[in-house]
Amino acid sequence: MHDKTGIDIFNLSKLDPGGAIHSVGNTKAGSDGETFEPVSSQSVLVMRLDDFISTFNMQVPTHLKIDVDGNDRLVLDGLGAILKNPTLRYIAIEVNEGIREGDNDVNAFLNTFGFDRLTDTNLQNPNNLKRGKSYNAYFARRM
Repeated sequence: MHDKTGIDIFNLSKLDPGGAIHSVGNTKAGSDGETFEPVSSQSVLVMRLDDFISTFNMQVPTHLKIDVDGNDRLVLDGLGAILKNPTLRYIAIEVNEGIREGDNDVNAFLNTFGFDRLTDTNLQNPNNLKRGKSYNAYFARRM
């Protein structure tokens, strides 16, 4: 999913099975948003989740997990109608505030749609926080 519907370029940082740190539309990815030299690139279809749901007549999810190696904030930008829909109750999104510029306003952005960040320490990996790595932030819709 993405912030637009159309064709874009998928850049692979490595070809290892199960490899990560790839990116759509740019060559920055991972916890620190580091630039990488793609080992391969190909055209792919990207869709806003709003468009995907309407095009394929899908139900709005109740839970949403976003983990796309650096383009997480762009995915949020493609969720206008879904974020307003009360069916969506919970969101888990990978963030790295202070390192990836686009992650700095995730809390404020989701708050405007009625979501509050869950701050229970049981929801956070303390090792990732100490090392300044990405972690999943959890949000619940205000009732």
